[in-house]
Amino acid sequence: MKIFRGLNEYIALHNPVVTTGTFDGVHLGHQQIIQRTKREASRINGTDLLITFWPHPRQVIKHDSDIRLLSTIDEKIRIFEEKGVSNLLIIPFTEKFAKIEPHVFVNEVIVNLIKAKVMVVGYDHRFGHNRSGSFSFLKENEKTGDYQIVEVPAFDVNDFTVSSTKVRNALFTGNVDLANLFLGYKYSISGKVVEGMKLGEKIGFPTANIMIDHPYKLLPKDGVYICYIEVKNKQYQGMLNIGFNPTVSDKGWSFEVNILDFNENIYGENVRVDFLHRIRDEEKYENIDFLKAQILLDYRYTMEYFHRKTSINES
Repeated sequence: MKIFRGLNEYIALHNPVVTTGTFDGVHLGHQQIIQRTKREASRINGTDLLITFWPHPRQVIKHDSDIRLLSTIDEKIRIFEEKGVSNLLIIPFTEKFAKIEPHVFVNEVIVNLIKAKVMVVGYDHRFGHNRSGSFSFLKENEKTGDYQIVEVPAFDVNDFTVSSTKVRNALFTGNVDLANLFLGYKYSISGKVVEGMKLGEKIGFPTANIMIDHPYKLLPKDGVYICYIEVKNKQYQGMLNIGFNPTVSDKGWSFEVNILDFNENIYGENVRVDFLHRIRDEEKYENIDFLKAQILLDYRYTMEYFHRKTSINES
């Protein structure tokens, strides 16, 4: 995948077929748009180009420190590449850029610079100053801009229209199974392994304490989860706790993974955690012994989960 980091880096492509958006999460609806863009490029013997923006527009327009993102720019790049995007243009989103009117963006960027032959947009696509640009606007300017406009309808899963908002809501409630269904892949979080209180080690369940990479990354609801963890390009099964561990006073908030069948020193390593299934909420227990007993139950549940998963995959 060729990446252009800014309009000044863009190099002319043959018969560009363009789609634009923030693509937060790159969920199944976004993936339908990507695949339609690739098909249109194949139809006209052209080249697919995806245009996205960073940072997220809400962070710039609303100075929104409370926004929680489904994907960082590095995660989006990885997913775009996995989904077969050929060319990616990342436009830095600034306050000045946010004030550009739709007709200016279309004329100066899409028509004059990119020279798009086809534009592919989602059913709810909005762009330009105050999000005033829309499919109908693009359709009205189709002939003068010398491009064809293609609209991709909403994508439904189990009678629910997939959207970034629905993915966020699922994660806020801890429903990672539903979030993964909407995404079409496992929701993940990356970070560096740092030293913690080593409580897990003392009670027989050592954990990797992870410092999250990105301050705006959305974390699922506090609780206990089953996960995969990737360490040094190798995937392991794991059991994850997010939260304050209320049984232990002054422990503070943490993001810790007990990696199954693993006994290596990985302090300082960058790792990725993929969420699979939520086990339970955090609870406060009478003492450490009760906590240890519950963790043992969680461990057995996790082992049974992976055993069932392996059995299904082998059948």
